[in-house]
Amino acid sequence: MAGAEGLLEVGRVGKAHGLTGEVVVTLVSNRPERVEVGSVFLTDTGELRIEAARPLGGNWLMRFAGVSTREQAEALRSTVLRGRALDDEDAWWVHELIGSDVLDTGGARLGTVTAVVAGGVATIGIAAVWTRLFPSLARMGRLEDLRPEPA
Repeated sequence: MAGAEGLLEVGRVGKAHGLTGEVVVTLVSNRPERVEVGSVFLTDTGELRIEAARPLGGNWLMRFAGVSTREQAEALRSTVLRGRALDDEDAWWVHELIGSDVLDTGGARLGTVTAVVAGGVATIGIAAVWTRLFPSLARMGRLEDLRPEPA
């Protein structure tokens, strides 16, 4: 989702790893340029520039400039990482889907995309359509948490 100053949330810092300032990072972006050494994430407290990054299972181990101890790394836990939208005309971005019409294969309008939820291995569910396709979900009331907050 788009966040502060129109930036996109691209990940979140997890726990510290080791003693030299590395942290586990969960990304919601699959773009390789997001994890290149020198790339910058923007946070609520400033910038974090990647000094080192390597895959760790489904996550990444990263070390940021100025973070060299476990204590400094632990202080970053739960930090939301944001980045600017990338310019790629061949890609659909989550922030561009919000507000879009959803059509069936015959062209009939099913609704409007109100939220996009990433889950599992590369699955994306579009909450606005779920209750239309699976009416039992609407009765369960489980989609309330998926609705975006009013602007």
